[in-house]
Amino acid sequence: MKIGFIGAGNMGYALLQAAMRGEDNDILVYDKDEKKAKSVASHTGATFADAKTIARECDYVFLGVKPNIIPAV
Repeated sequence: MKIGFIGAGNMGYALLQAAMRGEDNDILVYDKDEKKAKSVASHTGATFADAKTIARECDYVFLGVKPNIIPAV
């Protein structure tokens, strides 16, 4: 299963870590702070991707962003 995370802050990172426990999950992560997203990806074994790729390719997408910016995402 391909799971995407848009937002790699505290909430997104916590959810991503839980998803990494699943068998055969392919995890993609994006954050507007590319350095942060790449760091999270390298620490967890996830793959850095852009938000459009995540939206297009993932079976499930988690938004770990503040509620006021959801419409922009």
